[in-house]
Amino acid sequence: MPAQEAEAVLPYYRMIIKEERKGKRYPKVIAAVLAATTLFSTVASAAEGFAGWNAENKDDAWTVYTTTDWNSMAEYMVLENNSSSTQALHLSTKVNSLRNTVKDTLKNLDDHPGLYKNTAYTELMLAMIQVLSGGNPSADDPCCIKTYIDPDARDMTAEKSIRKLFYRLTACEEAHAVKYGETSVYANNEALQAVVQGVVLGTKYARETEKYSVSNAQAYIDGHREDLHGNPSASFAREVGKRYTATQSGSQYVGNQDNEVARKIVEAAYTQLGTPYVWGGTTPYRGLDCSGLTQYCHRMAGVTIPRTSGPQGSGGMAVTTPEPGDIVCYSGHVGIYIGGGQMIHAPQPGQVVCIVKVWGNPWYRRYW
Repeated sequence: MPAQEAEAVLPYYRMIIKEERKGKRYPKVIAAVLAATTLFSTVASAAEGFAGWNAENKDDAWTVYTTTDWNSMAEYMVLENNSSSTQALHLSTKVNSLRNTVKDTLKNLDDHPGLYKNTAYTELMLAMIQVLSGGNPSADDPCCIKTYIDPDARDMTAEKSIRKLFYRLTACEEAHAVKYGETSVYANNEALQAVVQGVVLGTKYARETEKYSVSNAQAYIDGHREDLHGNPSASFAREVGKRYTATQSGSQYVGNQDNEVARKIVEAAYTQLGTPYVWGGTTPYRGLDCSGLTQYCHRMAGVTIPRTSGPQGSGGMAVTTPEPGDIVCYSGHVGIYIGGGQMIHAPQPGQVVCIVKVWGNPWYRRYW
């Protein structure tokens, strides 16, 4: 979106905040503007695709916003021994085969209680199905409604199961919004987790929990076992977050589909979005410097490269036309090229791993 259009939105944002302070509420508009401003500041390349600002774009912008929010949940992506591949966290073939069924079912729900366009929930729904079913959903109840939500449900079908899961999720949204305000539902990681955790713990939990943690979820389980079905996990939201983030990161690769190594390098880079910059850092999800990030991404693809930016920038094979998976090199700095003139890099102290446009006159090295 052009800068002048972004600037045009800001006066409305200031007006909304001013009216909020007077006690008036414009929750839908606030949600739209927050989504827009986040889109402007963090996903510039996606924003360029918008021709203007309207109600339909609001939903698309919010989808980008919530995706970005999930991708910043670094603590969700801490894998055991820091050695597992995110590939293990992707949707199973059986769950992925439900994608069109989920999207079509949500699209056909004309009167729904959700805050945003129905189909914007598709990826989150799939991530929940993955965790609820363990990647092996049944044909008649893929969302495990009879296990976790309504044990008395009868005559289940895939569509009915999907509808019931969607209604539970959006009921948790509504319950949370009643107490904390509509714009808080997806305003931060902890609130988002609280809403998702409510899918297995109920709307009462979503209403009573402003910020999620495993400990408070477990305390709720211990105190409400008579109201809960199945054996709900206190870490359900975290597990959903892992699958959602891995799925989103895996869908971003735009390079040579035949090169598995390059794809894994890029996927690994996406998993580190939101990781804090730490000088000399080599610990994924906790702290990385620029060369620590590039080395980690290559290691996840089975490639060994030097530790620091200097040797990385002089090794491998020099390339003049970069492809996703190549290292973007500057004097004293490196990043992972992801296509479209963009890279993922660890910038400097006080910042986090992020996506930026390639600037200046870098050179490129390839190790795959």
